[in-house]
Formats: sequence, structure tokens, C-alpha cells
Amino acid sequence: MPVMPTQLVDCLEDVMFRVPAGEASITPLTIPGLRGRATPISTPYTNLVGVAEADVEIADETIDRVIDEFRGRNQMFGWLIGPRTPPDLAARLEAKGFSRFEEFAGLALMDLNRPDSANDGITIREAGPEDEQQFASLLSAAFGLPPEMVEFLCRILYFAETDIRCRNYFAYRPGVDEPIGVASTIDDPNSSTIILGGSAVLEAHRGRGAYKALVARRLADARAEGTEAVVIQAVRSTSAPICRTLGFEEVCAQSLYAWGAA
Repeated sequence: MPVMPTQLVDCLEDVMFRVPAGEASITPLTIPGLRGRATPISTPYTNLVGVAEADVEIADETIDRVIDEFRGRNQMFGWLIGPRTPPDLAARLEAKGFSRFEEFAGLALMDLNRPDSANDGITIREAGPEDEQQFASLLSAAFGLPPEMVEFLCRILYFAETDIRCRNYFAYRPGVDEPIGVASTIDDPNSSTIILGGSAVLEAHRGRGAYKALVARRLADARAEGTEAVVIQAVRSTSAPICRTLGFEEVCAQSLYAWGAA
């Protein structure tokens, strides 16, 4: 059965909340109407909150309760706003001191047979368990993210042997010995959909097709596995325009609001 548009949106709404079952370093949020987690890493990505389902009402008292939870931990956190979110929630978060941290375009591709674009000789290889530290270091440097955050995500998700299946990749450019870019995919267990996860290229090597080559390799692997659709939560100002040139279409908009971030 073909993947329905609602399944694509559900997948994009769920992906940032996907963590391994029983991970000891993650504390689930237990506030009615919400889902979320607290971790040892104080960032708006690792500590995350969102509505549990569509049409749920979120009172100001509920927002205050979440703030008190993370204030007590002396940690910043993020709140994901998307299609399921009450339309007035973003404004109410801003009134309580949240700031807009990132804008995402939820993009989907149903035609996985698109021809590859020119990539200036870029080659891709799949990373193994032994590559975890190098992968984390490159992802941190290329994205400008805190190393401890990326190392944590690699340990619990990208390279973990858990109920969530991930595949990781390196991009190489001719004449450069070390990898210049990285990317991941995450399976959606609820449908025949693959999520294109974190992908980044070192600034000195951008604009030469490495990002597109990483997308093309992941599409080829997804196609070989019988995947029917691919989705990506793309940063609106950077990766989203590239993905649109590859045939991805927007199916939803999302924003990440942060509390406690500088």
C-alpha cells in the first residue's frame, strides 16, 4: 500500500522524539498532553518537548510546569512546533521567554528513481562501528554543534545497537584523504519510509556536490531496500533549498523554540 501524506507528516513529527527504548540516560517527560525527554546534555535538541497528539489543548500552566522541570535541572530545552501544535502555542511560548531557535521544512520524496546529479568526483562509503568517533567529530565541526551533544547522539542513536536502525555515511573528495562530509538514515518502523538524518559538509568543501552525493547514495540504498518514500527535516535556510532541487516537496513546516539558550 502506498505511503499516505499523513504518514509522511507523522514521521516528520516523530523523528526528533525517536530514542531507543530503555536508554538509561534519558528521562521521559510525564506531563499530560505532552511528550518529551530530559538528558544529561543541555541543548534544545537533546532536551525536547512537543504535543503528544493533534488537537490537544496546552494550558499556560502546562507550559509553566515544563519550564519548572528544566529550570530545576538547570538546563535549556527545546519545544518543537509543527502541524499537530495548537495554532496559538508559538506566541504563548514567546510570551514566556522562549526564542525561535531553528526553522525546518518537512520535505518528502516519492520518486526514488531520479537520476544522480554531477558531484565533482565525490565518493561515498558506509561507516562502521569503528568510525563512530571520527563521524561524531566531523558532524560536530560541519554543523557547528557542541561535541558532547553529537557524541551523545551517536552513542544512543546513530551508532547504537538498539531497536532503531540507522545507517551512517562518509563523503570523500578527490585529493583529500579524510572525509569531508557525513550523513545518516533512520528507519521509520511504522511505514516503508526512510528518514534522511543529520547530514553536513565541512565549510571548505561545500558547493561541489558532496551534499547531493550523500543524498543520492542514501536514496539508492533506500531504493534497494524497497523503500517507498523518503523524508527529511531540512533546515529551511541551508539544506532545504538543495533538497528541493532534487525533487523533494514540502509537506509540513516546523519550528524549534528554545528556553534557556543564550
